[in-house]
Amino acid sequence: MAIDEKAGIGLVVIILIAATLLVISLRGKTRIVEIIYFKGSSCIVVNATDQIIDGIRSSFKDKVSIRTINIGDESLSAQDKQLIEKYQVIGVPEIIVNGKEYADEFTKEGLEREICRRFLIKPEACG
Repeated sequence: MAIDEKAGIGLVVIILIAATLLVISLRGKTRIVEIIYFKGSSCIVVNATDQIIDGIRSSFKDKVSIRTINIGDESLSAQDKQLIEKYQVIGVPEIIVNGKEYADEFTKEGLEREICRRFLIKPEACG
């Protein structure tokens, strides 16, 4: 095997490793962050959490998709009931970000940090 062939094979290996690392680093990064906000009308913090969600919607505009489910609503759709069961919602408020429970502080800043972690190319709202 000539030196040029070895160099070529080495270059191909380096490119494959770099591509694999890039794919791994991009996993979980998105163009739109999906949020499911479970709330209840009897919840005493619902107004504060509603304001946080409204602030997120206003700041991120089309970069977030927010679905609000009022678990006390008698006319819940079958899909909403499935989501309540899937995420085992037993208390409200409950926020799900891209399929994972948001367990940090329930502040606009805290939720913004969580949302911004989900983007490879940060939207303007991430600063």
